[in-house]
Amino acid sequence: MGRAEATATTWQAVHAALTRRPVDDLDAAELDRLADALFWIDRVDESLDVRRRCYLAHMEASDDAAAAMAAWRLFYEHFLVGETAIANGWIERCRHHVGGADRSPEAGWLHIASADVAASDGDQPRSLQHARTATSIGRASGDANLLAMALQAEGRALVGQGDHRAGLTLLDEAMVSVTNGELEALYTGWVYCNVVSVCYQLADLDRAGQWSRAALRWCDSLADGQMYPGLCRVYAVELHCLHGEWSHAETLASRACAELSAFDPRYAGEAFYLAGELRRLRGDLDAADDAYLRARELGRVPQPGMALSLAARGGVAAAVTALRTALPTSSPLPLPRAQLFGELIGLELALADIEGARGHLDELQHLARRSGAPVIDALAEGAAGLVHAATGDHTTGYQHLHLGAERLSRLGLPYEAARLRFAAGRAVASGGDRETARLDATAARAVFVRLGASLDEAAVTAWLDHLQLPPPPAAATLSLREREVLRHLATGCTNRDIADRLRLSPHTVGRHVSNIFTKLEVSSRAAATAYAYENDLIDADL
Repeated sequence: MGRAEATATTWQAVHAALTRRPVDDLDAAELDRLADALFWIDRVDESLDVRRRCYLAHMEASDDAAAAMAAWRLFYEHFLVGETAIANGWIERCRHHVGGADRSPEAGWLHIASADVAASDGDQPRSLQHARTATSIGRASGDANLLAMALQAEGRALVGQGDHRAGLTLLDEAMVSVTNGELEALYTGWVYCNVVSVCYQLADLDRAGQWSRAALRWCDSLADGQMYPGLCRVYAVELHCLHGEWSHAETLASRACAELSAFDPRYAGEAFYLAGELRRLRGDLDAADDAYLRARELGRVPQPGMALSLAARGGVAAAVTALRTALPTSSPLPLPRAQLFGELIGLELALADIEGARGHLDELQHLARRSGAPVIDALAEGAAGLVHAATGDHTTGYQHLHLGAERLSRLGLPYEAARLRFAAGRAVASGGDRETARLDATAARAVFVRLGASLDEAAVTAWLDHLQLPPPPAAATLSLREREVLRHLATGCTNRDIADRLRLSPHTVGRHVSNIFTKLEVSSRAAATAYAYENDLIDADL
């Protein structure tokens, strides 16, 4: 169903019209439309049955082009849920019907499927070769659907080979046809999902966020179908979680679990994993483990989340073993791999395995250099600080941890920044600076309280109680303008950001910040933030 046809009716209406007659009375074209209708109204098994009938009807009519496309769809229906043997059979049927028509549109679609098979086998050069051939056929054919799908396949293949810049350029080109409304709904959602997924995994969070918001707007326009809304919400959950918007992320995760389970539970593994992550972060470990187990049943390896849940219960050694087991088969793409390395390094240091942590730090730093992603660089900076602090170099450790925290804060990742800030406090306390330690830890706790990270909040509180520092002196009185500047400073705004928001010059803002430091008797933005939260100098609604 093309764009004009889709706007005139709904798939529910198509299904109702076609099922008024016995299925045996439908011709091949009608069977094709019925299979599509069943797909879009989330009756996947019935859709597969009808599409197989459709394939046979095309064969009987000696329509190789239509039979090739029916086989192509059946290949993906099985390939995307891990039914490799059945998928292989259907791609061979597709290849048979394409035959010697090696520049036909059907040949282009076959090359796209072959590119995905090669990528799943780890053969990125072969994947790129197939994808480039598909792109060439797509440009020559004038088929917008084929070209967009070929471009996203080629872009993903380039990313798989490490050429991130060239890959993203092609993905952006594919997205032009999506946002311009040139594609059928099936391929619109397909391109959206793949592009957002790659951008997120490459830690290109700004690009991922832009495309994710566009994808959700498109999903809201769909009259039928829950698969694409569910998948788009999964990627949105990941981004909202990173940016500290946990309540919204939890709502989206619940919807994604329901939508994908209604379509086909095999697509829902990632949604359940993310639901588990949000529960773990909020301290509900039993509910988190239930979600992780459901994700595992659906084929998603629930790491590093399940290992971190185990560590939170005291099973640190078992958690390290689980993460080391998961590492060889974990995603090769930068962000998920960097997150796994970061958690493993922290747990290894908790077991005093300095050499193990150093080895994985080397790998994380290499990954950061290769990816060029600011988020991964900040995570590597923090991990380096942990290792330095664990080996007794508290000053260098503090510097790395503080820098990592500041970078993550500027990138809008409050939870990860707060974790490093608390670690920085522990490092500087070991070096004898208990006052700076208290300020950093208090700043971290304020973030944990705001997010609802109860386990982290409890850990900081217990550590501060143990530190047993005397209470700070009475807070100095700030002017109304200084309090206003402090409100923005405490959210991580730069002087330029504050100047723009308050319509002041950067020089004036700098003078206000200097006055705030003097009145609060602190020497850094982090310390001012911590002092202000601790002494109720910021309104409660912040």
